[in-house]
Amino acid sequence: MRTRNLLALPLLLVPSLLVAQIELRKFARPVVAATVTIPAMSFSGDLGGVGVTLGYSRVNTAGYYLDLNGPVQNVGASSVTVGGNAPLPAGNYYVRFDFVNVGYAMSFNFAGPNGATIGICSLASGPGYNTVQTCALGFSFAGGNVLISVIPTSGIQATLRQVTVTRYQ
Repeated sequence: MRTRNLLALPLLLVPSLLVAQIELRKFARPVVAATVTIPAMSFSGDLGGVGVTLGYSRVNTAGYYLDLNGPVQNVGASSVTVGGNAPLPAGNYYVRFDFVNVGYAMSFNFAGPNGATIGICSLASGPGYNTVQTCALGFSFAGGNVLISVIPTSGIQATLRQVTVTRYQ
């Protein structure tokens, strides 16, 4: 009988151990320190007291839209750089670029502060301004004024809707 009691005891403890592990995972989520969503044509916003700007190179503007050109459209592809008016603090960041009106499939490189590729993203064809597609990247940042850039590497054109920057504690 003692053997049955000893075997039954661990079986009774297992469900409570699983519950404890699940509860720990709930508390392990990153804490948001600051977040800002910047519409493409607004050019700037505030991330926890630090001004964040969107810098553009070789883009087309038409009304309220900002179009990024792929290398097929012109000699140099467009780019969008997210940076700070003052140095941004070191930490973990998540940057999301929302695009609409992607007439043909496109690919993008994410470039870090030194210009090196730190990620890639691909978008399927999704024409129209109601179809939102996202290129996003989470990464650690050592601090400074330039956070990240997104540069088309293939495709023709996509319209940038907004950029969201989140810093975690």
